[in-house]
Amino acid sequence: MKKEQVLELMSALDLELVEEAALQAPAGRRIPRLARAGLIAACLCLVLVGTGAAAVANGWIRVSDVKFYPTTHVNGTKSSYAEVNTASDGSPYIPMDQFSQEAQEFPYSSTYLPQYKGFDSWADAEEFLGVEIADNPVLDRMEPIPWSLEDKQYGIKMDEANCFVSFRGLMEAPMINLHSEYQLVLDDSREFRLGVYAGIFTQESSSGRGPGAIFQNHEMPVTETYVTPSGLQAVIVTAYTGSHPDSSVSCQTLFQLNGANFHLITAHDDKDEMVRIIKEILDAYS
Repeated sequence: MKKEQVLELMSALDLELVEEAALQAPAGRRIPRLARAGLIAACLCLVLVGTGAAAVANGWIRVSDVKFYPTTHVNGTKSSYAEVNTASDGSPYIPMDQFSQEAQEFPYSSTYLPQYKGFDSWADAEEFLGVEIADNPVLDRMEPIPWSLEDKQYGIKMDEANCFVSFRGLMEAPMINLHSEYQLVLDDSREFRLGVYAGIFTQESSSGRGPGAIFQNHEMPVTETYVTPSGLQAVIVTAYTGSHPDSSVSCQTLFQLNGANFHLITAHDDKDEMVRIIKEILDAYS
């Protein structure tokens, strides 16, 4: 799987819950290729709650509906848009006062412009925030992919890091997001790349919705509910591109853990191998 394929997936994420969290996603703008991952992470419809006493949610989500919109344009070209929505059994959040003093004093803006901080690892980002989000030994064995942020419109430019944390929204209750990318070299020397997203609402939301998945220019997505041996329930969504079956399969995996919503994004030309790796990663979450 090529990195550009993952970035293409990142550009098609559902932003509806951002509006419900009093966040406003910029409309109609293209994000530079390497910047797209981090900036999308600031707008994801993800909700993450750690192990704090204020965590609300029991970790179960279910598919509520799947919508598919094929379109034939005036010039004869075809495109499509598919949306998978999930329902959540809780409304997870972490109040701002449960984060570390350093995180509370981070100079984020009261506007809707995101502010970022880079880290060497996901664990370092958790230490900065002062909350334990999730451990995963499988991801620990994968190679992190350093990437940089640049958005000329907002004047954002940051050096490469293995994990970025962003603050966005209201001063007293921002949305906090984490994003890392990993790669694994398979036995046949092909690369498997994975984007891992987590977002933290710092005030309660009453939406009752879980994370969503969006696919552009793919065939009708297929959803699978997977339950790990430890009882973690995930929704795995796969969709072929229009040139199926000779091209790669896109995959977005949605789940809650300890009151948290996660969004894993990848693509690969071997669906069975891709889903096997995703399930191995899911089994390792604790």
